[in-house]
Amino acid sequence: MMYQLYIKNANIIDGTGAAPFAGDIAVKDGKLTVFPKPDNGASAALQVSPEKRAEAAEALENAAEVIDAEGLTLAPGFIDAHCHEDETLGNDASTLSKLSQGITTCCCGQCGESYFPVPTDPEHLAILKQSKREYLESPDCAFADCFEGFTSFENYRKYLEKRPTAYNYTMLCGHGTLRASVMGMENRKPTKEEMERMKELLREAMEHGAWGLSTGLMYAPGTYADEEEVTELCKVAGEYGGYYAVHLRNEGGQFEESVEEAIRTAKNSGCRLDLSHHKSCGRENWGKTKKTLKMIKDANAEGMHVFTDVYPYLATGNYINISLPREFFANGQAKMQELLRDPAVRAEMKQKIMDWKESRYNNCGGFSGIVVCSAPATPDAVGKSIADYAKSIGKDEFEAYFDLCADNGPLGQAAYFAMSEEDLERILLDDNSVICTDSYSIGPENAVHPRAFGSFPICLGSFVREKKLMPLEKMINKMTGKTAELLQIEGKGIIADGYDADLVLLDPETVAAKSDFVNSRALADGICRVIVAGETVYKDKQLTGKKPGKFISYKNR
Repeated sequence: MMYQLYIKNANIIDGTGAAPFAGDIAVKDGKLTVFPKPDNGASAALQVSPEKRAEAAEALENAAEVIDAEGLTLAPGFIDAHCHEDETLGNDASTLSKLSQGITTCCCGQCGESYFPVPTDPEHLAILKQSKREYLESPDCAFADCFEGFTSFENYRKYLEKRPTAYNYTMLCGHGTLRASVMGMENRKPTKEEMERMKELLREAMEHGAWGLSTGLMYAPGTYADEEEVTELCKVAGEYGGYYAVHLRNEGGQFEESVEEAIRTAKNSGCRLDLSHHKSCGRENWGKTKKTLKMIKDANAEGMHVFTDVYPYLATGNYINISLPREFFANGQAKMQELLRDPAVRAEMKQKIMDWKESRYNNCGGFSGIVVCSAPATPDAVGKSIADYAKSIGKDEFEAYFDLCADNGPLGQAAYFAMSEEDLERILLDDNSVICTDSYSIGPENAVHPRAFGSFPICLGSFVREKKLMPLEKMINKMTGKTAELLQIEGKGIIADGYDADLVLLDPETVAAKSDFVNSRALADGICRVIVAGETVYKDKQLTGKKPGKFISYKNR
């Protein structure tokens, strides 16, 4: 009886939050069998019977590969509760960013952005293609030639299931794409017929394994939707037990009100709720997480199912153009970039940005607090604050900013230093939070927010080992078992008999993020080996080329 793998002498953190224990594990057919060491201080439930000791001996003798993990910690594969790998799913650059930090399962389709359902109406199709043009024309986009066929989730899923990946992934239906498919980018309420069409498309997605609905209420066209519209759509996801992931309408001055709106939407629709990348932006808003975390706790006490994900950095990551007034996006990205060439429009935008208290510009204290992460058309800007970049080229800061937006469109990415460490640590410690990267799709060259390579290792190195914010087993629970429980991902996140053999072998004494805003793609230290379905997919800071990952359908639909 051949076993794929046997790992011996490991310090096992099983993902439940329980204390570590010494033991071995065996893998057969992608599933785990756990063999705690006798009399190792483990609970009585983990003590090994003579029969199981015999099974361990047989597994060790008949394993295709044996790994001695002496001195290392074995944890379940990490689950990224919120990321944006949709368009480069499975390519080596994207895969490396995930596996190098121990991630074995990714939750995609976030912030209202998915690549389905694509509209059949030629005008709406043209608008959607234009809004995603830079990605669709990128060499890192794997599906440019079949994108127009993603008119349903069934069609998109067929593509996914043919796409080899090294990690597993789930998919939400993006409200922004859903709305654009039916209504284009129009800033208005849907008609009754349009609302029914959106519901029909979402229901089809849920029937074929989507996990729920995501919104980006800060972005066009999601920002044009009112609470009633989102609630009606969430009712559809709720019928299937799906969840609602919301990029809040406001993460600054109306942060608390936006959380209240999201909780009302979930309560009135019957959806579970994930408050995406929870944070309070802008110095004047620091401390508001005390109230919002209590709101989550109170909602759960009333019988709701509310949680939040968080990335462990003080800078948000977003499009460079996120500070532009939202009304300028009503006709799509291309039109917005065209408008930016007009000096009169620039003057109007400048005044509106300065007057708009909630702009990222104001939240960050001006352009000195905004650092360019990706700008393919203007690479000299990468790694510099917009203020420093403007100075280096001898331009007014706003003129340099408008040029960056016009030249780079949605491929322009920036880091926005707008959060407090006290708020971040408060969220990390909260019992209803789990860890995410919120990382964007990446090619092999472009700069990214360091969270794309460092979110999970920085938690283990900085927040656990150095700052001692919480025990290692509690942090790993937030990366594995708790995430699987809250998202209802079956068979993952725990090291126990019969669970999927998705594993991370790490050194708790050396694990650390190495990526930063200058070297954003630096690989983490201390992630020794990553295993998916019993196959080693990452070792010695390199991909192995194995691709046992798969799309995980919600409730096996």
